[in-house]
Order: sequence, then structure tokens, then C-alpha cells
Amino acid sequence: MQIQKRLKTYTSEQGETAVKVLSFHLLPVVIVSAHILVVLLSVKKDLFPGPDAWMAILTTCSQIIAGLYGITLAGYTFFLSRIDALTASDATLDYVVVNIKTRFKYLIWYITFCVLAALIISISLMYFPAPESEKIGFLYRLICNEFVLFAVFSILLILYYSILVVDPNCIVKEAAKLKRKLGGRFSAPGNAVEFITLYDRIEKRCIEMLPTEALQQLHSNKGPHFELTLELLKAQYPMLHPMFPDLNRLHRYYECTVNCTPIAVSQEMCSLAARILGFLSQASSVVPPKNE
Repeated sequence: MQIQKRLKTYTSEQGETAVKVLSFHLLPVVIVSAHILVVLLSVKKDLFPGPDAWMAILTTCSQIIAGLYGITLAGYTFFLSRIDALTASDATLDYVVVNIKTRFKYLIWYITFCVLAALIISISLMYFPAPESEKIGFLYRLICNEFVLFAVFSILLILYYSILVVDPNCIVKEAAKLKRKLGGRFSAPGNAVEFITLYDRIEKRCIEMLPTEALQQLHSNKGPHFELTLELLKAQYPMLHPMFPDLNRLHRYYECTVNCTPIAVSQEMCSLAARILGFLSQASSVVPPKNE
């Protein structure tokens, strides 16, 4: 039964990897093919609409794109407010939310670029009427078709963003993806109760190594985010710097574990937690703080 479960998990992860690899190679092919299609359509003079029909298309598409972009930015602002409110109420969402914000930020940049390119082309075409020369006519049709291409890309990206932003399992999916990266895909399963217990002891040990007044001041202003405790610990104990990459990795893995289902951990991370706890227990009595 355990072998079947691990085989199912492995197959699912392999499928996700295949989709990502396929998407990575497929996107340039789609972009190049779209531009080739634009060139081919520009050669066919008969397929190009008349000046009046084209100006109507240009005006309508520009208005649609501008309206959709405005709604998208308003929705993005609301999304950031909602996700910041979740982070303020749940201190274990910091790492997951940062990655979600980064992904959506890049998506908004792509949408902005496509919308800006479409609007610049549309404004330029409104100032320059259709030429009568065939050589310049091909260039004019090419620019017009490029506008249509950027308009289509803008609308598709906005629709893709809309689907992502309303996904109720956005945080759970992101946490599961990040947990696989941090804990390894092929590690043996570990004991979740043991891992959470070790992490709780590590957190308490880190808090004990810092002055109570400093932590109270920090938590009262910024909230009980363990990342702040780690930063303060790093500043207070410079000799412990080699340990902090593993400690940060363990903390991020814990945040991902408690925010996705089922709650499962790898044996590798359980062993790492045990090593860090042992190291902290020894270091707290041997390594002096910075101000001593």
C-alpha cells in the first residue's frame, strides 16, 4: 500500500514536471509561430479589412484592452490587500505568500507590456492613414496585424490572471509546490508529529537565546513572525552564520507543511531538524552573543 502511494505521488510529480518542460519549450514556439502568421497575413492584401472597418476594429479593441487592464489592476490591488490580511492573521504564510506575490507581479508585468505595446501601436496607426504604395502598404498591414497579436496576447493573459486569482486553493497549491522543492522529491517519508515537535523545540531555543525585551518590542510592532526572530538571532550571534541556511530552509519547509494537505514530511527534513536542535542546544551555552 505504501509502495502504491509513493508510486502515485511520483507519477503525479513526473506529470507536473513534464507539463512544465513542455510549456517552457512550447511558449517560444507559439510566439514565433504567431509572428510568422502575422507576416503571412500581411502579405495577403485581400484579407486585410478596409480603412473604415479597420479603424472601427482598432478603436474597439483599444477600448476593450484599456478597460480590461484597468479592471485587472484594480483586482490586483484588492488581491494584494486580501493576501496581506491573511499574512497578518497567520504568521506561517510569509514564505508562501512572498512566492505568490512574485509570480503575480511578473504576470502583471507581462500584461502591462502587451497592453502598452498594443496601445502605442493603436495611437500611432490613428495618426498615420493607410498608404497607397504597396511596399509601404505591406509594412502598414504588418504593424496592424502586430497590434491584433498584442491585443490577443493581452486578453489571453488577463483571462489567465483572472483564473489564477480566483483559485480558492492558490495557497495550498503553492505551499505543496514549494515543499517539494525544499524537502526533495524522492526522500523517504518521515514522522510529521516528530518533525513538528522538533521544530517547536528549535523555535523555543532560538527565542531563549535572545533578550526578552528585544523580542517583545519586535513582535509588538511587526507581529510574531519567526523570520524576524531569525534575523535578530543572526545579528546577535555572528558565529552561527553557517547554520542559518539550513535553519531558514527548515523554517520555510515547516510553513509549507502546515499550509498544505495532507500534512506529511520527509525523513531528510526530520533528520535536519534533529541536527539543528542539537547544534542550537550546544551553541546556546558555548557561543557568546555579539555584545559580550
